[in-house]
Amino acid sequence: MKGLENKTSLCENQAVLSTSTALCTLRAGMDYLLLNKNETLKIEVPYNGYINILPCHAQEELRYLLDGESFSGPKDQNVLQQIKNRQTLYISQKEASSPYIIAFIPQHALTDMQLETNREQFFTADNSRIKLLKKRVIEVENSNSVSKNIRIQSLLLDLIAFQLELITATADSTLHNNLLKKVIRAQMLIEQDLSKSYTISELAKAVGTNEQYLKMHFKRHLGKTIMNYVLEVKMLYAKRLILTGDCRIADVAQMTGYKHATHFSMSFKKYFGILPTALRNSLYLLPFNSTEIAHIVERLSLG
Repeated sequence: MKGLENKTSLCENQAVLSTSTALCTLRAGMDYLLLNKNETLKIEVPYNGYINILPCHAQEELRYLLDGESFSGPKDQNVLQQIKNRQTLYISQKEASSPYIIAFIPQHALTDMQLETNREQFFTADNSRIKLLKKRVIEVENSNSVSKNIRIQSLLLDLIAFQLELITATADSTLHNNLLKKVIRAQMLIEQDLSKSYTISELAKAVGTNEQYLKMHFKRHLGKTIMNYVLEVKMLYAKRLILTGDCRIADVAQMTGYKHATHFSMSFKKYFGILPTALRNSLYLLPFNSTEIAHIVERLSLG
């Protein structure tokens, strides 16, 4: 009885899913064929979606026609191509050195796929994982396994998923590189003329992006916000100018983009903890030449 009581207690403590809990639907329906060497394929596309052409050990450029329009891909590359219902696909294997695996993927099977809708083709280079999956598809296709269709579908899904990961990673890398170039361009604009005071909107427009992207990636790349970076480079430049002993505080203020010397002095004091006039006066109080003073002050915690 004690054991039964324990079992009852365990059941009572288990979470029970509601009948209203949403189920995850697997949309894995697709069609495929193996196009061998010296064969020609002419087929009407069965639905809207994508076609995945995977050459096996191909050494030649991939070529095919869709409704008479010619498409091609680099050798040793797999192609994912947008297709429309009732288009005519034509592929000739007369000059091919290896078979092609061709998968037709309905649009609804890839509802979560986020690709550039203005592109018709996507390419992925072969690697050891893709080559192994292709080899397994050929082996299972030529076998008499009772689970042949399920195994091939599983392998094809792996192939498609892996290609999508490569395409997405490449797109993310390209986007990152483009944004990085814009961040560097914004950084150069700030530094090349410190007498200017750009707004974030002006910088974003000048480098060809929006404010949110620029702010996010600027901080990610340089470790500080745009405004903090602007303040830093202006204050360090102002300090160098003052330490030369050749500039008036009002001139330094103008050269760092401040309209009023008082506003500049307040920013300088807040940043360094010392007024610019006090720093300048130290040049006359200490028994060193300006170069020696500059070296001494540089060693102080002034930024």
